[in-house]
Amino acid sequence: MRGYVRRFRIGTINGTKVIYVRCGIGLVNAAAATQQLADLFDITGIIHSGIAGNLNGSLSYGDVTILRRVANAAIFDWLNPNGTTNHTHITSHDLVIGTYNLPEGNETSNSLGRVGFRYERFLSESAEPNTDVETAWFNSTEEWFEVATKLETSSSNGFPVIVIRGLSDVAGNETVSGSEIEKYRDIAAHNTVKVVLEYIYYLCKGTDYRVN
Repeated sequence: MRGYVRRFRIGTINGTKVIYVRCGIGLVNAAAATQQLADLFDITGIIHSGIAGNLNGSLSYGDVTILRRVANAAIFDWLNPNGTTNHTHITSHDLVIGTYNLPEGNETSNSLGRVGFRYERFLSESAEPNTDVETAWFNSTEEWFEVATKLETSSSNGFPVIVIRGLSDVAGNETVSGSEIEKYRDIAAHNTVKVVLEYIYYLCKGTDYRVN
């Protein structure tokens, strides 16, 4: 089976030196591409862009969002209704599956139990060697906050990071056909690229520049 080849393309955007790489789908690919980028090149920051689904009713197809902060909700303990764990959870109240029974019933009537979301553990550059740090949210850095709504500092490598997403679908909208979904993905991707290009100009030139 042919392996996936990750290509790093080097060039300039509005006079600014950039390196572009498609990381592939999923957190593992994103982490691997970012680590390779940090290891192989002398970079000053990371702009992570793409398309994503939307749960905010005030936003629609093709809107581009810049995240204020992010969290990884994929790390959790799936427990029996009366099960226990030694892990530290982000909140004292777990997500009880029975709460969402239809028709409504007693919370303990659902054998799926409950979900306890856990902190993510990182080896931070500011901590002692081989000592991990628990964290749930990744917040913005002050230096880039004036440029965009959301900026995040990479916990393991210390590079400024901005996350930009174009909205390609709206959760719960079952009236959209397959062909329409593809059309909205193209619109979201196009709008995201426009924002990324003009953001690079704004960030590097320090000019009061707005996306049209």
